[in-house]
Amino acid sequence: MKNEEVIRRIKLIEKHLNGDVDLQFKNIEGEWVTLIANGNDYSIVMIRNVKIREKPQALEAWANMYSSFTTYYHSEQRALDCVGSSAIRIAVHMKEVVK
Repeated sequence: MKNEEVIRRIKLIEKHLNGDVDLQFKNIEGEWVTLIANGNDYSIVMIRNVKIREKPQALEAWANMYSSFTTYYHSEQRALDCVGSSAIRIAVHMKEVVK
């Protein structure tokens, strides 16, 4: 493994220890699995052939829903500011499901 990759993985471990990120690795079936560090055993993170990444953060949006379309906004306040008179649902909080 190249030095840059070792340093990247060590930084990911540090971020995980600080509670800043969740770590994921690719299992035998090719699925991303969240690392559960029992006793802070991070040996799997340092295995050369194991792919490691930060777990992606879920996207969040607030939606105003109308009978024939939906508009999405980056914040609840923006959705409230932009609501139209024909809205049937206002500032609905939506969060992406991330595996």
